[in-house]
Amino acid sequence: MARAVHTFFRYFPVSERDRRWGLYLTTAGESRIPPGFEYPPAG
Repeated sequence: MARAVHTFFRYFPVSERDRRWGLYLTTAGESRIPPGFEYPPAG
């Protein structure tokens, strides 16, 4: 059986205070790509 690619991501809200600082993170995530799978993954 082939191993599946596992992907996780999260979107973060940006407040007015964050915008005034001028530095903020909007998205973070990870992708676990098993050996032999195509990289980068499609989609």
